[in-house]
Amino acid sequence: MNSIVHSPWMGFAQVVLGLVGTWLLAFGLKSVRQARGFDTADPAPRAWRFWAGLVVLTAAALPSLVAPLVVEATPPRQTIGPSVAEVFALRSKCAELGEKILAGNSVGNALTQSQVSRYDPIANRCYVELDTHMADLDRFDEYNARTVFDGQTAELLARIQNQKGKQTAFLKGGPHDYEAALQRVEALMSDDRK
Repeated sequence: MNSIVHSPWMGFAQVVLGLVGTWLLAFGLKSVRQARGFDTADPAPRAWRFWAGLVVLTAAALPSLVAPLVVEATPPRQTIGPSVAEVFALRSKCAELGEKILAGNSVGNALTQSQVSRYDPIANRCYVELDTHMADLDRFDEYNARTVFDGQTAELLARIQNQKGKQTAFLKGGPHDYEAALQRVEALMSDDRK
């Protein structure tokens, strides 16, 4: 953004200054000629008109001459993420969304689940992971699953599941390779706060 503000009045002012400067310059040249004896109709030398006209014309032309040389006073605003206070509020809202997703996902008595939410300030997204597994931890290997949702839309983004040794995976769009889905779950839920 340029530091010089251009308005319609600026152009009008330049035209007026130019006309006044031209008038002063013309009568100033006549006065200079008269003072040097070239034109004796008006014997009083008024050379100041010449110099005043020159100054006014220069003033009229100055904005046009300087504008291309003006260095940007302020750099263009770059996309900056939310402030610390905004991130705190967004993380709190993300946690609320995670609780809402957890409450809406019922499981039977044999299973238990917990949720972890993560707000990503770079992507400006809330991710919610539901960790579902057997309520009896001695039987954990019989069933466990990690499911990641978009907290704002409740859309399923990734899911990995291990049921009695059989591993299945889902990424947004359909079934997928288990390792790729595991990496996606880890990437979405990795905490940027170290």
